[in-house]
Amino acid sequence: MGMSSFFIRLCKVLYAFKNEPTGQVDDFINRNLFVIIYPFSINQGEPVDMMSEEYGEAIQELNRSNELSFRLNKLSPLESYKRKELLAELLQEPLQEHTDIFTPLQIDFGRNLKIGKDVFINHSLTVMAIGGITIGNKVQIGPQVTIVTDNHDPDNRSVLRCKRVIIKDNVWIGARVVIMPGVTVGENAIIAGGAVVTKNVQANSVVGGCPAKVLKILLPGKGDERHD
Repeated sequence: MGMSSFFIRLCKVLYAFKNEPTGQVDDFINRNLFVIIYPFSINQGEPVDMMSEEYGEAIQELNRSNELSFRLNKLSPLESYKRKELLAELLQEPLQEHTDIFTPLQIDFGRNLKIGKDVFINHSLTVMAIGGITIGNKVQIGPQVTIVTDNHDPDNRSVLRCKRVIIKDNVWIGARVVIMPGVTVGENAIIAGGAVVTKNVQANSVVGGCPAKVLKILLPGKGDERHD
């Protein structure tokens, strides 16, 4: 990434920050952290041409992540120390306290996946993270879950449109859930197995279906009670 493009991105973020409502600083930082750091997660819906010279940096990261995913998937399930070592290399930072990810997995853009503490991710996770993914604390993710942050322009399929996915604290995601680009999942939400999530999920809700819809609203701290 050239310094000039970095400062252009930084200036855009600082300008937007001036107009951000008070009390929403944390959300603003979450939305814009990747804008400053990585050129291929900043677009948030704007076109990224995969044929461009600039996209070569993304290809390097894709190759690096695919190689590390392959090495992870060859490990014995009992080699937990080596698994965490390779995951740290893939994510470019150590796993946080009491966080683990079971293999096999496929993570295509490891540097853009940020995971909190006390997180458990079961086997067969598929992540397309070029647009940036943040997973909060105490999140549980079932087997065969897919999280996608990029889509193709229907008029020019060599063009990507990337949107970040945010999964907030204490979310439970059931088996075979698919989360599509741009989705934010609110705190304490539950996503039923097999759901396809195309829109934001409100906090303290249970959603399910294809596309996912609200099935129940939960009282905070009382996961089995309905609040109408």
